[in-house]
Amino acid sequence: MSKRYCTGCGAPLKEGAKLCVSCGKVVTQTGSRQPQSRSRTPQTAYTRAAYDNRRRQPNIGGNLNRNAGGNVNRSLNRNVNRNADAYAPAAEKVKVKKPRKPISKRAALIWRLLTVAVVIAAAYAAIFAVQTFRVKTASYSFSNGMKMSSDNYGEAIDNYFESGHWSVGLFSAECTYKGEDKRSHEWEIVFDAGAHIKVKSIRIDGERVKNKQLEVKLMAMFI
Repeated sequence: MSKRYCTGCGAPLKEGAKLCVSCGKVVTQTGSRQPQSRSRTPQTAYTRAAYDNRRRQPNIGGNLNRNAGGNVNRSLNRNVNRNADAYAPAAEKVKVKKPRKPISKRAALIWRLLTVAVVIAAAYAAIFAVQTFRVKTASYSFSNGMKMSSDNYGEAIDNYFESGHWSVGLFSAECTYKGEDKRSHEWEIVFDAGAHIKVKSIRIDGERVKNKQLEVKLMAMFI
């Protein structure tokens, strides 16, 4: 007598069995059949065996993913912390620096006026030095040809006046000397310091000396 097989999974059945011990299917008396091939495994049995194998195998992929992710995160955190520590002083310095406040219009105007004043003062000092030097080193050629004790205006003024001071026109070629002589007379001599040095006018105690008397007054200075 041939053996009986389960119609569901093809497993051999015991004599008189009403249930298949492999798949649990109810066995009928007429449902015996010979399995065609051992290589073809029923879908139910294959699925159950694969499920059991998967449960027994360790989750290598998940562990690898978790380990790789954890290592990457830890390494990134360490690098970020190191970079933060390295650049911490620079960041603190940047925080300490305060942005410059914009200059107000009034301050800008004051700054411009001061700049202009400094430029004008420097220009006046340069012109003053040049013009006074030219006047002091110049001499008057008297018409009578007499030999004078002073060779130039600088020596004559130093010898004739007790005190005095020079001034120069910033936008003109005039150079002025104001001083007091030994007889307490106040003089004002205006020189034309253009291309040629010459006396333009003389005032003594506020009175203007006539042009005809200029040479006489100057001769008194040079003698």
